[in-house]
Amino acid sequence: MKTLKMIALILLFAAFSNSAEAQERIALVDYMRVPEGGGEDYVALEKEVWKPIHQEMVNNGKLEGWFLYQIPYPGGTDAEYHYVTVRLYNDRAQIENTWDGMNNAFEKAHPGKDVDEIDDKTMASRDLVKTYCFSSWERFMSEDLEGPTKLIDVVYFKVAMDKRESYQEMERKFYHPTHKAEMKAGTRAGWEGWILRRPFGESIPFNFVAVDHYKDYAQYIKQNPEGLFEDVFEGNELDRRDDIFNETAKLVLLEEWHLIDFAMAPPSDEND
Repeated sequence: MKTLKMIALILLFAAFSNSAEAQERIALVDYMRVPEGGGEDYVALEKEVWKPIHQEMVNNGKLEGWFLYQIPYPGGTDAEYHYVTVRLYNDRAQIENTWDGMNNAFEKAHPGKDVDEIDDKTMASRDLVKTYCFSSWERFMSEDLEGPTKLIDVVYFKVAMDKRESYQEMERKFYHPTHKAEMKAGTRAGWEGWILRRPFGESIPFNFVAVDHYKDYAQYIKQNPEGLFEDVFEGNELDRRDDIFNETAKLVLLEEWHLIDFAMAPPSDEND
């Protein structure tokens, strides 16, 4: 299992110190680049081979969830990556050894399969461009969601070290109220803020990520009711919002991610 071991080592390197809080919502994000014309084969491999393995990891309590997204823009051979897989964890201990339980999950998902053959197919289907480790600092979602949101905007920000708290306060005061108003109006399904934990340093172009959630494409393109934001703020606070944002953060990049498939625990039955 050369690929599995290699990925495990990369993820272990991306994990951060054990000295912080034990409980934390963590995401390991793998950015994938596929050969020209290879998207169909890559997606089939993820859905037919890797999804069942991740589902077993979820069932065994090693993983909160696994998600496969396509990033359509920019497309073409010059794109740095075309797909993303996200592994969610709800406990720091789960990422101390991401290899733990993988062999058993593989055997249960694909009994009798040739591991080396799958390993070779995986290596040929895509290049693992990079892996990032994030932790969530705030999240709110619509209560009527019946599953993962199908489309998200992933917005990357660069925030100076001495303005991190100011950025979070700015989000809570000036943007969360409008996000929640959009959720109430049915034009948004949720929001989540993430901090980049690894890699770290001045050479990294961003250190915060905001994720705007939408149930589907119809909700994504749905217009807000006229005057929605004006009803949220008093006085000139809405007019000041952009200036305050520019004082605390720099918008680096916005990506549109389309959900292709996922593995999660089934919803609990309250009647059980």
